[in-house]
Amino acid sequence: MPTFFLHIRHGDYLVEDFEGQEFAGVECARFEAVEAAREMLVEKIRGRQAVGDESIEIADASGSVVASVLLIDQIRLRVGRPSRRASRAMYAS
Repeated sequence: MPTFFLHIRHGDYLVEDFEGQEFAGVECARFEAVEAAREMLVEKIRGRQAVGDESIEIADASGSVVASVLLIDQIRLRVGRPSRRASRAMYAS
C-alpha cells in the first residue's frame, strides 16, 4: 500500500507529517484527512478560536501534494428559515 503524509497548513506555516501512513489510495487518505479536520474544528470551537485558512495537505511518497482538505469546508451551515420549534423558542421569551 502507498504511504501518504498528512501535513497541516496554517497560512504560510506548515506542520509536516514525517512518519506518514499507509492507505489503500488517495481517497482513503482524504477520508482520514476529513476526519482529522473535523476533530480539529471541534477543538477550535471548544477553545473559542477562529477558523481561518487551515488545511490538511495530503502528500504522496515523492512529496507531491495530491489533495487538500480545508477545515472551513467541513462546516455545514443550514441556510433558510428557522424551524417552527426554533421560531417558537425565539419569540416565547
